[in-house]
Amino acid sequence: RDVVQRALAELEGGAGAVLTNTGMSAIHLVTSGVLAPGGLLVAPHDCYGGSYRLFDSLATRGCYRVRFADQGDERALQAALEEKPKLVLVESPSNPLLRVVDIAKICRLAREAGAVSVVD
Repeated sequence: RDVVQRALAELEGGAGAVLTNTGMSAIHLVTSGVLAPGGLLVAPHDCYGGSYRLFDSLATRGCYRVRFADQGDERALQAALEEKPKLVLVESPSNPLLRVVDIAKICRLAREAGAVSVVD
């Protein structure tokens, strides 16, 4: 596992990499590592159902707040970013609708808003 993590980090020009056994565990690892209670997550309104249920469940328990936004609609995305999220999750293409969004643009706007971007 260490060899693969180092190889991925090197290929992507990153400081490190973490392998997990599922996509959901990776998403939970990132959200729980970045978001404190009260922190805001902006997620796609059409994200994977398992992700949606995880975010909604943890937000209901007060682990963080979540705002589901149409990331393909610039006005909707800007409105969500005005709430000063700590984390913006991008899923492209979306599952199961296969909607494609402009990852680079969303990440740039998120960075300008002071948020960390994660792309699934």
